[in-house]
Amino acid sequence: HFECAVFMYGCSVIKELKKDALKTFEMSHRVTVADRKKGFIRQVLGGLIDSVLRVFAPLF
Repeated sequence: HFECAVFMYGCSVIKELKKDALKTFEMSHRVTVADRKKGFIRQVLGGLIDSVLRVFAPLF
């Protein structure tokens, strides 16, 4: 598992991980540079919100 450097081989959970990843890919969309440049205020607020969320991310 890439997030915690665990090597899994021949486990039943591997199929579930693959299915979950494919499901996530279906729901995702490409973010372009133009998307990131939409509005200065949005960038600043987004940066602040990202910073606050990163503080709490290890708790989840």
